Amino acid sequence: MCIRDRSVRTPSTSKIKREILLALVRVSVDIFCMYAEYLSNSISYSIPFLSNKFKVSNPERDFFLSTTIKEVISFFSIIVNASAANISSVTFMNFLVITVFSFLFVLSEQTFSAGGETYDLIKPGFSFEGPTGTFDRSQLRRGYQVYREVCASCHSMKQLAFRNLSQKGGPEYTEDDSKVFAAEYTIIDGFDDYGDPVERNRILSDRFPDPYDSKEAAKASNNGAYPPDLSLIVKARSGGYNYIYSLLQGYGKEIPGDVEISDTLSYNPWFPGGGIAMYQPLYEDSVEYEDGTYASVEQMSADVTAFLAWAAEPEMEERKRLGFIVMSFLIIFTLLMFFTTTRLWKDVH
Repeated sequence: MCIRDRSVRTPSTSKIKREILLALVRVSVDIFCMYAEYLSNSISYSIPFLSNKFKVSNPERDFFLSTTIKEVISFFSIIVNASAANISSVTFMNFLVITVFSFLFVLSEQTFSAGGETYDLIKPGFSFEGPTGTFDRSQLRRGYQVYREVCASCHSMKQLAFRNLSQKGGPEYTEDDSKVFAAEYTIIDGFDDYGDPVERNRILSDRFPDPYDSKEAAKASNNGAYPPDLSLIVKARSGGYNYIYSLLQGYGKEIPGDVEISDTLSYNPWFPGGGIAMYQPLYEDSVEYEDGTYASVEQMSADVTAFLAWAAEPEMEERKRLGFIVMSFLIIFTLLMFFTTTRLWKDVH
């Protein structure tokens, strides 16, 4: 009588390590392919900026290099995907992906940080920067005051409602204060029996008002330029809040000899081309702060920039808090899995 060996074969340690490595590499490959298009676009900005910075600008060469590198990145992502099934080649590819990704990311950061200009951005250092940064409530309130008394005459913030001013993580005004701010503006709320518009004071659920009745009226009042909505301006501009802060600080500088600016424009080195339709918005003591803070141009610029950064991401503090919890969980889970795996496979040779 023949008895078969029914013992279960356990996989070898080398095979387990190979599978784990393959899984990690595939994740890296997926991340690279996901950001390949973003990196390609970043390169197109990086090359002209670096050429300008080192005074070796050549538009035709810059265009050729940008196009070539875009094609290389696209081809490289295809090769990486095709190699993901072979562990020996993937190990090398993994190293190459991480190296290229890191280099291009740093390069793109330098480009965005300069806003495409020859001037470096002014970085005052805000309280909300970093993984644990939070908004300064007093600064947000001062920033809203600057927006309300200066910026709101030209710029809208259509994505923000007055109730947001009292939500947690923002300026955290009381509900009564927010109602007072809302009541300063009116809104058309239907029509009467004769077809005439009926106005009422705005309430907490209403959005911030648009200062102009039409786009044409806005252009006519601003040298033909349409003032952008400021709800997401921090995310819509390269350099983010540092660009906004630098732009507000950029007025009053001497115009270089090689720059031609129309009489209807103001010179600002941080604005693309140097000529901006918006006249200098902030002057010393333009605003009398309710908390007694001296309203210098630097102070007002920092305050309104912080307010715009909050408006672009009102849930930032909650996101950071949740991210900290998730990362802590993942670290603990990883350690538990490591020790569990080590114990389960300690007798495998």
